[in-house]
Amino acid sequence: MKNRSPLPAFLRTSSQSREETLSLAAKLAPALRAGDVILLLAGLGCGKTTFVQGVASTMRVKEDSLSPTFVLARTLKAKYLIHHLDFYRLKKEEVWGYGLEDYLTGKGEIPKGIVFIEWADRCKEIWPKERLEIHIKMEPKTRFRQFVIKGTGPRYTSLVHRLKVAIQDKIRHGKSVLWRTRRGGPSPG
Repeated sequence: MKNRSPLPAFLRTSSQSREETLSLAAKLAPALRAGDVILLLAGLGCGKTTFVQGVASTMRVKEDSLSPTFVLARTLKAKYLIHHLDFYRLKKEEVWGYGLEDYLTGKGEIPKGIVFIEWADRCKEIWPKERLEIHIKMEPKTRFRQFVIKGTGPRYTSLVHRLKVAIQDKIRHGKSVLWRTRRGGPSPG
């Protein structure tokens, strides 16, 4: 019998402010390690860079985590390096010439780190088989953001389950609960 990867794990949650998005990222940050690949899939202004800032802040990065749209990549120093890539201005054929494989594997000129890729949907062919996808959709004319977090492969399935537990712990301990489903209740665990 073949070993099969577990089915992808999903988490649906939401945010109504920058602070809530930072808090969600802070819940994920302690579980991340070098070699992790996180794809940020969302439109303009949905909170992709804010999410990376939440992870960076939790990992005590001292420098600002600005959007890498115009420089294409920023590397932040923390316990693990954080490589923040942005494909917004790249065409599909330009992505491979960009040295992406070095970022994803930690081989070559780029040291291994946690890789965040904004606008990864511009080149799905580069997506690793195992990955964490963070889909963010913003409701028109509101600050409400719907997050769908999908883990593919054993490592990322585990990350999604750990994030669910972190969110549920926050609910159980009566702290300011920021996680809601569309109806306003706590996200399902």
